[in-house]
Amino acid sequence: GFTMLVHGGVDDYGGYLNDIWIFDILKLKWSPLLYRGKFKLPQVAFHSACLIIKSNSIIHHNQLNVYRYPEIGGKQRGSRPKLEGVYVFGGIDREGNYQNTLWCIRIGSKPVEILNLKTFGKPPNPRMSCGMCYLNELNFLVIHGGKNDLEERNEILNDIMLLDL
Repeated sequence: GFTMLVHGGVDDYGGYLNDIWIFDILKLKWSPLLYRGKFKLPQVAFHSACLIIKSNSIIHHNQLNVYRYPEIGGKQRGSRPKLEGVYVFGGIDREGNYQNTLWCIRIGSKPVEILNLKTFGKPPNPRMSCGMCYLNELNFLVIHGGKNDLEERNEILNDIMLLDL
């Protein structure tokens, strides 16, 4: 839609943040995200995020925003994820710990719900600054590369991890 989410990061004093802000692109207006959930938001920076929804055709719908998810008619192609929303992965915290937590900001209601997701199988190694995208036709979340200075050779990671949603 016409909304951008900003979560966490590092402030001017080196402090790690865990707030979430919404930027309305049409109104050029910032506001804090109204959310609920038992999961405490991490104070991280250099994490990755990706929008995962049932139909790519809804992305440009004029009624789509964080709090309102419009219904669209017609057959939707591809598999359907169990949870729609903004998926967030990885990052680094103020103590220098690399993360491999996956969580979801469920869009479409006010307040939104934030969930810490439980996955199965071997998770990706903790990392920051990785690429992340959603393959709608296969219903896969893809995580690629990133960096973890605690790895054996202090290198940029060059792996691809898939999560079947």
